[in-house]
Amino acid sequence: MGRRRTRRTWVALAVQFSPWSCRVVGGFSRSRRPMMIVSAWVRRLARPTGASVRYITPFLAGKKAEWEKSPLHDETSPEYRAELEALVAQYDKEQSEKKVKQQKEPPMRRTGIIALKVGMMGMYDASGEKHPVTLLHVDNCHVLQVKSEPNSRGLVGIQIGAGHRKPKNCPKSMIGHAAKAGLEPHRKLVEFPVHPSATLPTGTQLNVTHFVAGQLIDIQGITNGKGFAGAMKRWGFKGQRATHGTSISHRSLGSTGNRQDPGRTWKGKKMAGHMGCKKRTQQCVKVMILRIDPERNLIYVRGSIPGRKGNWVTIRDAVRRPKQLAGLPIPTNAPESLTAGETFAPTQFFDEFAPKVSTSG
Repeated sequence: MGRRRTRRTWVALAVQFSPWSCRVVGGFSRSRRPMMIVSAWVRRLARPTGASVRYITPFLAGKKAEWEKSPLHDETSPEYRAELEALVAQYDKEQSEKKVKQQKEPPMRRTGIIALKVGMMGMYDASGEKHPVTLLHVDNCHVLQVKSEPNSRGLVGIQIGAGHRKPKNCPKSMIGHAAKAGLEPHRKLVEFPVHPSATLPTGTQLNVTHFVAGQLIDIQGITNGKGFAGAMKRWGFKGQRATHGTSISHRSLGSTGNRQDPGRTWKGKKMAGHMGCKKRTQQCVKVMILRIDPERNLIYVRGSIPGRKGNWVTIRDAVRRPKQLAGLPIPTNAPESLTAGETFAPTQFFDEFAPKVSTSG
């Protein structure tokens, strides 16, 4: 300690023990470089001095501070200043017009309908090939409400109801909601986003002629519930070995996480649990209308769709095929179209259970 003290010069000692109590500890290192540490309260004393130089002195002198000086107003002529302001106004106008053009027009969307899954059957085409078909029944489908407030994409909501429900089993709010549209309570209510130009007045009836045979559609429904299932059935895991030391855990999923770090199971890990009973959508790649029967209000759809017999499903135009809207009735078909005959897809199909007509004499 003594040797270090002797290395300090008398200037550093004078500053250290000065009556100002600045608490400035200084000295010279072996390389003769000054090293000083100033406490925080000394810097606080310097701040008002700097503030007076920045704020008070320019105010008393009647001058603007350095950061308040603008070359546009202080160092240019009035003519040049007016020209610059005109250019700025023109630029702002162009930017605002460009922003308006960049706003996308909402996509054309028609309303969907609600149908009841009847079951499956088979249909043969002209070449004799058999196709699996699902039957959907459209029952008492009406427009209950139209919401005028658009969403972020510019689409408005339209509420569709389907099915029958006894008023004695409905709450008063549901009865009053249906009475506003002049209708009876419905069993199922669904809201569809539609284009403002494709809205329908409340009370409008929707039928199977809302769609066209051969059209691609999206169908959404609740899948079959399968209860609590293991990882092999639920996610298709391989499982463990059948022999060679494996016991009890043949159908186990295996490890579910890491070690001490992170010390937990990651969210979303595929494990055993409840399987099915989820809302799923069958995309247009596999779903196509093969036949429309206006007399019985039936839609024949190729392939299977989610849900059991008697479940409600929603049908809408295929989102991935916007070009097919050109040949569809917008916003919907007239109710008088129910009297029209059956329509088929471009390829002729034959009903498997249709009565066979003998052509022999």
